[in-house]
Amino acid sequence: MRNEDYRKRVDIFITLLISYFFIMCVSFEYFSTKDIYENYIMLTLTVMIAIISYYTNVTFSLIAVLIVDFGYSSYRLYMNITEGILVDTKVYYWMIAIPITAILVNLLSSYILKLQIELNKVNESNKKLVMIDEETGIRNSSAFFNEIPIYMNMSKRYKLPVVIMLVRFKYSKKLKSIVGNDFFKNIIVEYSEVMEDSLRLEDRKYILNNEDTFAFILISDEKGCEIVKGRLKSNLEKVSLEKSSMFKNLKLEVQVGYCKYDDSIKDAMDFVAKAEEEIYYDV
Repeated sequence: MRNEDYRKRVDIFITLLISYFFIMCVSFEYFSTKDIYENYIMLTLTVMIAIISYYTNVTFSLIAVLIVDFGYSSYRLYMNITEGILVDTKVYYWMIAIPITAILVNLLSSYILKLQIELNKVNESNKKLVMIDEETGIRNSSAFFNEIPIYMNMSKRYKLPVVIMLVRFKYSKKLKSIVGNDFFKNIIVEYSEVMEDSLRLEDRKYILNNEDTFAFILISDEKGCEIVKGRLKSNLEKVSLEKSSMFKNLKLEVQVGYCKYDDSIKDAMDFVAKAEEEIYYDV
């Protein structure tokens, strides 16, 4: 279900609730033109019960309804005994309207809560299904870990040299604290374009969720990986931050590590972990 469908459902229920209170405000005048202040007090109590019912559970709202109904009926019974005032139609009207209001509002609150839970689940599912990073336009971690097993099987079956190469910014946390997250994202976008130009069309390019590491799946031997590594570093060194006078003297460095698939690698996580280990040797 789309977000717009949830919004429409909530809008419909809110409209019905507003209509219900409008009808109530109009109808209590019909039952009695006397004791208008009493009617307004009861209407105020009904609204308070509605608020309590919306923000609490059924048990607490029913307790509040019992307190109000018992208090009001006791007052009217006392006035009937002491003053001889008859128990008229409006008394039954309010004693019925208050619990009905509490039930309706509580049902609306429960329904909205369920819609919110479902919407959160849908949003989380959508995030997992999204395979493209919004900032850079290249594949993200979800796509990366989905596609690694495919290349591992290809390597086993067709004896292709499959390599995972990781490119990580040095001191990325300190860099973020210096330039800020927004400027750092701009750097990531600019560097991603340079990396796109440094790789072949058939090479798979990814950006991981921490946004300071790029990953590539290459079909190449170690000699070819060294060529790609050198070309990447050479092209990245040419990137200039002169667009911002504040950080024009800032020099960005990257570490590159790669690992070739072999039978000793157990799964995708192990494959990535071994590539990460090679990063630390790149000083």
